[in-house]
Amino acid sequence: MTTAREWFFQERNPGEGKRGGNDNFAFQMSVDTLVRETIQNSNDQRTGKKVIVEFVFEEHSGASARKLLDLIGWDNGLRQSLEAIAKGDSHLARRAQKALDAAKGAKITSLTIRDLGARGLEGDEDGDSGNFVMLCRHVLVTDATRNARRGGSFGIGKSVLWAFSEASVALFSSLPLEKATNGKPGVKGVPRFFGRAYLVSHKVGTTDYNSDGHLGDPAATNGKTWAVSVRGATAQQIVSGTPLERDWKETGTSILIPFVSNPSVAEDLTAKSAVPKIVEAVQKWFWPSLDDGLLEVRVGTRTNGKENLAVVPFPTWAGHFRTALGATSDQKIVDEDGSARVDIGVTVPKRDVDPKHAKLTGAVTLHIARLPEDSIDDVPEEIRNKVALVRGARMVVQYYDKSISPLVPPFVGVAKAGEYRGTTAADGSVEAFFRDSEPPAHDRWEPNAGKLKDNYAQGAQAEVRKFHESVGTKVKELLGGTPSGSGRTPRKLAELLRGGKGVTRKKRTERFHMSKKSIDRSKTGVISASVTVDRNIGKGGWTATLAVVLVDEQGSNRELPIESWNDSALKALGATCTQNFGKDTVTVRSISVNVPADVESIDVDLTATTVNSKVADRALADVKAQYTQANRGTK
Repeated sequence: MTTAREWFFQERNPGEGKRGGNDNFAFQMSVDTLVRETIQNSNDQRTGKKVIVEFVFEEHSGASARKLLDLIGWDNGLRQSLEAIAKGDSHLARRAQKALDAAKGAKITSLTIRDLGARGLEGDEDGDSGNFVMLCRHVLVTDATRNARRGGSFGIGKSVLWAFSEASVALFSSLPLEKATNGKPGVKGVPRFFGRAYLVSHKVGTTDYNSDGHLGDPAATNGKTWAVSVRGATAQQIVSGTPLERDWKETGTSILIPFVSNPSVAEDLTAKSAVPKIVEAVQKWFWPSLDDGLLEVRVGTRTNGKENLAVVPFPTWAGHFRTALGATSDQKIVDEDGSARVDIGVTVPKRDVDPKHAKLTGAVTLHIARLPEDSIDDVPEEIRNKVALVRGARMVVQYYDKSISPLVPPFVGVAKAGEYRGTTAADGSVEAFFRDSEPPAHDRWEPNAGKLKDNYAQGAQAEVRKFHESVGTKVKELLGGTPSGSGRTPRKLAELLRGGKGVTRKKRTERFHMSKKSIDRSKTGVISASVTVDRNIGKGGWTATLAVVLVDEQGSNRELPIESWNDSALKALGATCTQNFGKDTVTVRSISVNVPADVESIDVDLTATTVNSKVADRALADVKAQYTQANRGTK
């Protein structure tokens, strides 16, 4: 029989299959994934005009670490389970051992994600609906009663929380806003504390346990013991003075991820390395929510019980998206800083599941802004010359460019779909249609998505493909084509055609510059590249992310597996290297060199592998780079 605040794992019955733990394999886990999934969940649960989301890192040692271990029930069943897993051969064995080592050394990093002005963990301890059971009990289930504009519909996104903990643990404190009943408005509930572990089936002593564990107060139902939430003043007392303590006047949820670590990158996820990445990800994916005043994000650290958080600003480069969204003309853009908008028709087939509807015609509005010459380099490369796909959730689903000609002038674009575009019934149907086209990661509108086939009559997949093709067609109609992809020549040509003499511009100094020392392909299947990267403008630490690519005849870049780099020489400069993995989470596709503030230039040597084929031989080998300047963002 468990006692108060113990971890409870259900015993595995004879003949019952073993379980492999966290259902995170549908995702490429990254800081971007963590930011996208957690903020979108808070956005979905917004109770008023704006929701506030905070990311708080804390590095615990000594007494602080011991207090954290007490909070997470380390000696109340969690340690024993992790020790059993560490001795096994599951995919969690190594991570479990790292958590055990950190606890033994009393050095633990935690991340707390907190929202204010959200619905919180409302609902019963068990049942078919309610935020509590969806997050803390169920697996691969979503609440069918939630608002249709929500960012997700698979129930997989929540797995990111446990994936970022080496102990596969997340703890929660929440002040919920209970759902309205009998026509009465929702009322504030009482504080709630709970913990959940996503482990693997394991054996402690002679007892076999299932993977899913819960931390709370014991309860007995039909002779079986299980854990329920700690409620009221007791919950407040438990989290007092810990990272889970919150403003109990504001509804919402605080999520504590202990032993925080990036599951896809072989590096410690420290506040120093993670905070700028979180800021960059918030700006990249949530600028529509920031711009509309629906979201405020604060990021920082907690030290000795005091938090130092900074508000993530609306990025300067996103001002070009504002220009695009403000377009009123549907005519071809002739000026460098011009904008235009056009509707793309979308035929939504008959929907066969609730909310059912007949075949209908809706639209997505495409907004385009051409970039002025002196602003081109200010827009991050991975965003420039792409169209941001956005629906009612106001998160950028994808920066799309597959059907867009490389010969158009530099631009940014927004496809306003569904409830981001309007509030008509047709907009609502388009919202649901594109949401159902998204895979579990919600990172694109996919013609072959299973939910399109399940929920709609024939023709749904073809309509998504048609939409993508129309994006490329409309972009070319609004911008035209140019002999070069730079956009610079057409501007000067236009000035001459108007009788002008052109404009002499002061040559700008680039913040970063990469010069290629050599690219060697003399060894079959191997490409050796040496480059020098200079930081010309700016202060503070900076990061250069480098990949070896093959550029084919269509201009597509394919990142090659990186086998080695001059790690020791870079460390001698005070720099550190981070491996960035591909979708298989095994192959290194790029290297991020984190450079200290006092180093202005680095030499990087990379060795990559490629297949021996005629296609590879014809392709051009090159080095692709992205840069991040402290307090400025990606270039």
